[in-house]
Amino acid sequence: MSLGWRLAPRHKHLEVPVGFLFCESSAPVQEKLCDALDLLASASHQYLKRLRQHIRGILIMPLGTAVGEFFPPLKLCCLDERHVSSESTLAEEIAATLIHETAHAHLYTLEIGYPSSLHLRIEKLCHRRELWFGKRIGSEAVCERAKDYLRQPDSFWAPEFQKTRWLNALKQYEISGWLERFFKYLIERRFA
Repeated sequence: MSLGWRLAPRHKHLEVPVGFLFCESSAPVQEKLCDALDLLASASHQYLKRLRQHIRGILIMPLGTAVGEFFPPLKLCCLDERHVSSESTLAEEIAATLIHETAHAHLYTLEIGYPSSLHLRIEKLCHRRELWFGKRIGSEAVCERAKDYLRQPDSFWAPEFQKTRWLNALKQYEISGWLERFFKYLIERRFA
């Protein structure tokens, strides 16, 4: 991941570094992400400040099952390239994902991290932050997405279930050989 961040073409928007890794077309993705950051700045300057404080940068790349993920060792917020580039994804939904991942980053700063015993509570907290943001900007789409996640059964957040979702998502990228083994190793390690 560190090498990916170093090699990724980057720019800054609102003093937030943004990199692109394995993206087919970065211009529309970059524009949508800038719109999301602008929305975040106008709706909640406190969260933009927190994002700058706790996140080193945003990396747009293929993720698999998640639309976003905080990567603690590098303090990176990774956003799924397919989700961000999709015409059906609104800038406000990307901003809500940034709110969610910033909440994770803040918890790492408080040395809470993401222990398996707290997965459920942490995810619900992060989705409640998204719901708060959706209400603040008056976005039905953001509110509904957050409510959908909050209605999920507790088993949805279990590490075994998440691991299965990630392994299944890996299949859609049609990779093989050492790269497939490497990604499986990372997934196994993450949910160990």
